[in-house]
Amino acid sequence: MLYILSLYRQAFSNLQHNIWILSISMFINRSGSMVLLFTSLYLTKELHFSIGEAGFIMSFYGMGSILGSYAGGWLTDRTNYFYIMLVSLISSGLILFLMLVATTRFSLSSSSSPMPSAQISSAPQTALPSPPSPLLKTGHAPFP
Repeated sequence: MLYILSLYRQAFSNLQHNIWILSISMFINRSGSMVLLFTSLYLTKELHFSIGEAGFIMSFYGMGSILGSYAGGWLTDRTNYFYIMLVSLISSGLILFLMLVATTRFSLSSSSSPMPSAQISSAPQTALPSPPSPLLKTGHAPFP
């Protein structure tokens, strides 16, 4: 077991600080997507919505995903990618907290729609090391 841990430490020790920050922030951001798996159960079991109503509310998440992809790319092309990432990460967290107090169909629909927009518009966060910089601190490739 210690040997496996030492292999992991050796493999990832050369990554730049920015890559670690990017990985941790993406992990936290995508962990919020786990809420989506349980939202339909929450809507039907706790709030007593019908399956059709729950599906209709969940469809707003899909529409927000489509809009968020285009909005994130458009904004990143025109502004600083770092601010887009920062605003999208903060707004997705705030929207998630807003969904905690939403109990009506309108409030749930309007809070579930911008959630993926905020998360997906942070997808340009993969450009964090941009302008181009090496991923490793050393000049060699990570794998032989």
